[in-house]
Amino acid sequence: MAVAPMSSAVTTYRPSSSGISPTPSMLGSQDFRLQSEMKAIIENEITGATYYVDLTAEDSILFAEPGTVRAVNRDLKTTFKRLTSGGESSPTKPRLPKQGFSVEPPSYEPFVQLLNKIANTARRRIPPSSLAPLRQLRFHSFAREVKETYGSKNLKPDGVGILCPLPTNTRELSWEHIEVAIESKGRVREMVRQSGTYARCCLIGNRRRFFSLVIGFNFSTLEAYVFLFHQSGLSSSRPLDVTTQQGFESLVSHIVGILSIKDEAAYGLDPTRFQNMFRINNRLYELVRHLYVRESLRGRATIVYRLQVTSKYTCGFWCRTSLMHRIPRRQTPPWA
Repeated sequence: MAVAPMSSAVTTYRPSSSGISPTPSMLGSQDFRLQSEMKAIIENEITGATYYVDLTAEDSILFAEPGTVRAVNRDLKTTFKRLTSGGESSPTKPRLPKQGFSVEPPSYEPFVQLLNKIANTARRRIPPSSLAPLRQLRFHSFAREVKETYGSKNLKPDGVGILCPLPTNTRELSWEHIEVAIESKGRVREMVRQSGTYARCCLIGNRRRFFSLVIGFNFSTLEAYVFLFHQSGLSSSRPLDVTTQQGFESLVSHIVGILSIKDEAAYGLDPTRFQNMFRINNRLYELVRHLYVRESLRGRATIVYRLQVTSKYTCGFWCRTSLMHRIPRRQTPPWA
């Protein structure tokens, strides 16, 4: 018997006679879905559009110079050898239980410590560049609700990779500031479903993005995954068993690749837009309001804007200077 497809993980709003809602997060309660429903919808969207991809291959998104990757792996040789040697995990000496974790929450901090150990080591080897958008990325265990809901309730990433300090108060972190979400699960299917809900929110939170990164961790098998969600579906690394040399070195290669992304265009950010300003046909326009928003993970994510010409900046100024430093790519968080 044929099964009817689930409705798309899409939230829309249209103008009404009483005015136009300025943000997607101000939708009515009838548009909210339970996590279980949203995860099922996400799974349905990416079914048949999920692919194993070597994201670190030459000309791929997370490619890094082979010499740099080799040097970072050499520097982490002791870290790998002692990773499952027992003892308490720490930021300088990450440790994972040889047989995996029996439950999920204890896995958050040790895995984040491992990611930061790799990232900190990589930063000493990657040539400095002011254009590399993720070079200063740092990972934090989180497991709290994020500020916006975007139609899905109670989303709590187990960890986050951000460029700003981690807020101390609950629900101050915005999806706009999350560059990489982290999800720990004992089953890969559930990991992918939950990761997709985070990726959808990251794409909605920053309209310049064309893809969203999530790092998954199977806490029972100690296998890591790097997920790249985009409007064509999901591109995933193969399982990376961090207790084997091949899996550990592949995880290192992916993290070095993330930190090595050369500029915002390579990171999949729309170079014609900075916050609420657009450059169209050599003229600058400022966003007045959203007329229509269709929020989805896969497929069309149609947005209709009302824009007005602005004289605050000239196109020549845009082209000749780094406007992104004058008009920040993201608003400065209140806790920074």
